[in-house]
Amino acid sequence: MKNLVLFSSKFCGYCPEVKEKLRSEGIKFKEISVDKPEGNKIADKLGIEYVPTLAIKTNGSYKIIDFSKVVSEKRKG
Repeated sequence: MKNLVLFSSKFCGYCPEVKEKLRSEGIKFKEISVDKPEGNKIADKLGIEYVPTLAIKTNGSYKIIDFSKVVSEKRKG
């Protein structure tokens, strides 16, 4: 899946599990930490209220997506 972005935090208990699952499925992603001002600004703009949250970035805009869709798309090929 192209341009997959994971919004995460160092205080997130589920974030390491999601990262490991994505890696084990061979899914490449960019991580944006909401702990950092620039990551928090993007998350606020998108209305992200919790992490982990996945999004697809296309032409500078983000679309929030469901984790299960990411894994099933990868398995389809």
